Amino acid sequence: MEQHIPILPLRTRKQIATVLHLLFLMIALFGVGTLYLNDNLGVGITRVKNVRYEDTPQFNQQVNADLNNIFRYIKYSDTFARDRAAAVDSRALRMMYGPTEMTDYTLKDLISYLESRGYQIREDFSYIYGGLPEKVLENREGYVMWSIADPDVVYEDFVPNMTRSRLEATALQIMDALHDYYAVQDQFIVKKSNLHFKIAYSDPKNGDTDVFTNDPDLTPDNVHTYGKYAYLPGNSVFYDTNLQSITLNTIPALAANNPYDGSNFYLLLAVDTRFPEADSYARADYEYRSMQNFYIVGFVLLIIGSLMAFLTLLYLIR
Repeated sequence: MEQHIPILPLRTRKQIATVLHLLFLMIALFGVGTLYLNDNLGVGITRVKNVRYEDTPQFNQQVNADLNNIFRYIKYSDTFARDRAAAVDSRALRMMYGPTEMTDYTLKDLISYLESRGYQIREDFSYIYGGLPEKVLENREGYVMWSIADPDVVYEDFVPNMTRSRLEATALQIMDALHDYYAVQDQFIVKKSNLHFKIAYSDPKNGDTDVFTNDPDLTPDNVHTYGKYAYLPGNSVFYDTNLQSITLNTIPALAANNPYDGSNFYLLLAVDTRFPEADSYARADYEYRSMQNFYIVGFVLLIIGSLMAFLTLLYLIR
């Protein structure tokens, strides 16, 4: 005896088709959202896997930002090149509050002052604001005669057009400078990094050379063996690099830190694009490759969702 498979009523089938249509429509919209939130939008499905992180504008921005931080590190090296315990007891600021009132502050004084104003200062000199306590020290206003954050600017007396500054704002500026210095030191000097740099300044008179580097073996000959590199000699208007671009302030910043006369200096910069070290470059590369996979997933979801939504729509309107 033949058994007949029961056929669902038309209304039930329409309801199921409606639910499926909405489901596939949501899948298609999710695919669109994944594409638009992806850095690879517009690259094309056939090219997305062919673009490596080191060939992207994001990588170039990261290198230039790190290079700018390294220049700031060099700027502060003479001032901050001591252990952190010794730095706390050294003079960090001189303020003039009146014609006869000149006050010096050590770093320890400034930390205590900021803590009295509700700030919590971490070991790396970063800070968070927790709100004003019941009793706070006055936020005095005066003139900055000397600051560890800008050690080359020194005033012995009042100068017309000097800008008045609040003690709290000046102290926070010093904390920011210290934090930036030690952040670069920890990121590129203390810890292993995929970014290698070497900046050397030579005295044309006696040949003395000041070198700032995290890789003493880096040379103009072997810098090309890394994935991305830059060689900028100070005595030439030409430089050798395979980076997409180098910011316009690189040469002026390089020259500004030169303690000697002339242009006997150079910059070597290289990024190992195998990313063997677990640093910010390796993390950025991993995130970029993950976004590439999300892009492909989004594209597949868009195609499947759109196709099935179209088919279910045809069923509903027939």
